Amino acid sequence: MALRLGGALWRYWLICGYLGLGRQLLADLLRNAKVYAPIARAKVLYGSAVLAFALGDYEAAERGVEECMSLYREAGDGERVAACLGMLGNIAGERHDYPIARQRYGEALQICRDDGNRRGVATHLNNLGTVAWGQRDLDGARAMFDEAAEVLRGLGDMNSRSIALLNLAGIATTQGDLAATRTYLSDGLKIVQDLGSMRPGRMALEVASGLAEARGEAGRAATLRGAADALREALGMPFSSSERHLQEGAMTRLRQALGDGGFEQAWGAGRSLAPEEALAHAAAWLEGAAPAIEPTSAS
Repeated sequence: MALRLGGALWRYWLICGYLGLGRQLLADLLRNAKVYAPIARAKVLYGSAVLAFALGDYEAAERGVEECMSLYREAGDGERVAACLGMLGNIAGERHDYPIARQRYGEALQICRDDGNRRGVATHLNNLGTVAWGQRDLDGARAMFDEAAEVLRGLGDMNSRSIALLNLAGIATTQGDLAATRTYLSDGLKIVQDLGSMRPGRMALEVASGLAEARGEAGRAATLRGAADALREALGMPFSSSERHLQEGAMTRLRQALGDGGFEQAWGAGRSLAPEEALAHAAAWLEGAAPAIEPTSAS
């Protein structure tokens, strides 16, 4: 029973940001369970691997995924084999091994298309879009994210749809299509606020910072990025190598634009905000109704 509960609860821990707690609980289950059904163990292994991945422990994630994928293959569960292939693609992508990532995602997508698994189709389209983005195929990435968002709309999976929309916003910013960025970001941010989902909330703040920078609002960009950084810390979400490169580049540009004192003031103001306040500020700004945030003494 404990394994079944753990295999069902990891998504909650992931969405709400209880990454370390969830991973520790699942590790305890795997260590202490003496008798278990293979599929119950596989679900816990998969959840543990996803949480390890979110925490940046790619070696542990890979070991867990490979073990649970072998259990799913033995059971003939194509849907979950595809999910495992997708996770292996995620790990390869974070290691910048884009050919392997594309291969794993492509295998997973084909399984899902063959099985009529629309949720899996959306997941792996989003994954392939991320790889295309990493390889600077921006038009291809945008097309994949767009298809994924539409599939997720039909499924009613609003949390996942918010991630696809925020990916679209990031692509549009890179392409200089700031009107599209605002539309995608507004739609994604509304979902994040409705659900209270903090992991995509962090993503929304970072995308909003990028939009503010592109619009020449360096102070607001630094404030939003400071809020996103504080939320990352609260969630225990380290930067991946590619994310860290983007973060360092943005911070260097903003510090040059604002000067050291101005940057630290704006950054500290963002870090002083509660996540809900930061998201509300971003939403109000997108609607043209948000003043600058003044730093507090806590910053």
